[in-house]
Amino acid sequence: GTPLSEAQMNASTSIPGSFIYDTQPGTLLEPGTHFLLTTFTPTDTNAYLGTDKTVALTVEKRVPDINWPDPAPIVYGTTLSAEQLNATADTAGSFLYTPAQGALLSAGTHNLKVTFIPTDNSHYITKDKSVTLTVEKALPQVLWPELTPILQGIPLSGNERNATADIPGAFTYTPALGTLLPLGTHTLNATFTP
Repeated sequence: GTPLSEAQMNASTSIPGSFIYDTQPGTLLEPGTHFLLTTFTPTDTNAYLGTDKTVALTVEKRVPDINWPDPAPIVYGTTLSAEQLNATADTAGSFLYTPAQGALLSAGTHNLKVTFIPTDNSHYITKDKSVTLTVEKALPQVLWPELTPILQGIPLSGNERNATADIPGAFTYTPALGTLLPLGTHTLNATFTP
């Protein structure tokens, strides 16, 4: 994709004269090794002979530009989707993600990788890119129905300790089991540890 310019057509000599190149500036060469030829004609043809010189020029395949910013954090339980696996490139091709769409990742920081395979593999190389994804811990759903009033003098029992969660774990309640509460409305607290 880089046209030939004076950067490649830079032959020089210690005597006056002119160079003619077999390939014109602005020419786009295919990837691979090419041989460029220049013919030097001296100004003083009585004292000097003209000469040819050939040099090898390697045209490398282009590196595709992959755009893939770090995805926004997700919550544990959210599977990978196109929202996270959304890399783009400056040329046509396909993307191979690791881990793949639909994967369920544990809470923590993960490296996601994409391998971009260009459709035009004669001009572009295959390229990898990685981003970081944070999977945040999920908030368990705790259900604790409204409690039935109790009479003064009746200690707190298992009837007031009936909270449930959507995942396995243990509850700790305050005030403690057996506590006698005075008359009035009280706030009970349940702490769930998954």
